Amino acid sequence: MSKNKDYETPETFLKLAKEYFRALLKFEEVYKNKVPDISKIETKEDYEKIKSHRGYPLLFTLMNVKLFLVRHSLELGLKSFLLHKGVTINKLRDRKLYHHNLENCLNGVWKYGLQIFNNLNNEKDHTAIVLIKKINMSWEDKIYEYPNKYEKIYTKEYLYIIKTVLKAVSTEFKNK
Repeated sequence: MSKNKDYETPETFLKLAKEYFRALLKFEEVYKNKVPDISKIETKEDYEKIKSHRGYPLLFTLMNVKLFLVRHSLELGLKSFLLHKGVTINKLRDRKLYHHNLENCLNGVWKYGLQIFNNLNNEKDHTAIVLIKKINMSWEDKIYEYPNKYEKIYTKEYLYIIKTVLKAVSTEFKNK
């Protein structure tokens, strides 16, 4: 996060989250058929086949870019809501509170009343929570940096998750 106070507003965080999301959508469009289909990877053997594909280095790079865009869009979207509710920038930077921990950010928005992904009887909500936890762990485990630690992380469901977060936060901002 920037240390420039002008950028530490809920509106700016939300704007950046939306820009990351637009970049992700554009990225999806441009690279749609340029690399092996990672959605077919279910086993280590499948991964080894993909790894031997001539497009693998590009695949790994593209996967990292997608995950970067997903994480940052989610993180900034959730943090924009927390800022909007009065959580200070110092608390958002605190490693013990929020920092880059999406689970903590999600728990924070629930605490402050944002009604997203909180119905565990709803399959989409349950899946969203599982995927947020998974991408959070992937960040901590440095999945992005080491191809041999690959596991299937990126899925199209992240597009739904980001849209849901950004829409809910935007609605909250309008209902000040």
